[in-house]
Amino acid sequence: MNYGIERKQPELNPKNIRNSAYLSSLAEEGVRCGAMTGEEYQNLQFGLYKQLGEMISMYTQGESTSVMAETASELALALTYNIDAYLLSLGNHYTALEEIRTKTPDVLYVKGLQSVKLLVFETTSLLVKARRMRVNVPNYEYNNALDTAIPELLRGYDIKFAPHRLNPPPERKRRNRRYKDTMLDYPLAVPVVGAIGIHYLKSYLINLCSENKFCLDFGQLAIASLYKRFCDVLGESYDAPIVNIYTLALLNALFADYLKKEHGTLALTDDDIDVAQKLLLSFSPEERASILRKCAARLYCGDTDYNIRAFERLLPAVNNAIENNALGRLLVVG
Repeated sequence: MNYGIERKQPELNPKNIRNSAYLSSLAEEGVRCGAMTGEEYQNLQFGLYKQLGEMISMYTQGESTSVMAETASELALALTYNIDAYLLSLGNHYTALEEIRTKTPDVLYVKGLQSVKLLVFETTSLLVKARRMRVNVPNYEYNNALDTAIPELLRGYDIKFAPHRLNPPPERKRRNRRYKDTMLDYPLAVPVVGAIGIHYLKSYLINLCSENKFCLDFGQLAIASLYKRFCDVLGESYDAPIVNIYTLALLNALFADYLKKEHGTLALTDDDIDVAQKLLLSFSPEERASILRKCAARLYCGDTDYNIRAFERLLPAVNNAIENNALGRLLVVG
């Protein structure tokens, strides 16, 4: 008898659950806290092994039930990646654990395939959005990302057997035969960390859309002029620099705001740099950081949260430039 006392439900510890290995870490945490029985865990392992066998058969088109160890490992990663995609889409650890306990891995795998297909659709839609918001600059890596690299990675994406990988199609199937053009080398202000496969590509495009929106809010002409000045100072051809265009705009916009310049301007002069340098050098690094963070939060263009995250990554370089009287090297002047 429990005398009316309700038994406390097992509690999952989120710190033990990793999105990068969601199925395994969630199941292990479920066993640890008593939310999943040892027998259920063993059934899960057996079901995964059985489903892996089915995948090997599909991979070899029924000609074999065994493959090289490296291939088997890749297929096992594909299996768990797809299941993880479904479980993560549920948005709740307890709901996901209940699915693991009550559904067999073959069912979870099919649901996972559907979830990954949806992710591919969402990612393709983000690519269309990013292209519509394109900044008109002749930067090779930027334009190649939108025109060739990302489309080729989507065309070569293998939902069934390699969803955890991003590879272009085989050379004979590529629309653009140069392998270099299929490399996604345009740097983001806030890099995508900890995501692989289609999750990486979707996150990359979400960030790129935020960057494009910020730039477009200042206008194509202002961004093109800023980029041209940057290249001229660098002495490079306009297509060559491997630089994040949004970062150039963000830093100039932030210091223009700090100096109370005309609303929406990106233009800074040598005198502006001297004034900002002297004013900010009079503060301690902590006070300086607080002042500049407030400027970043005030910027009305783009996504405020993204702007703040991007500036946090730039803050050490900004502080270092001010301390070394080198702010003019960090900003675009002219």
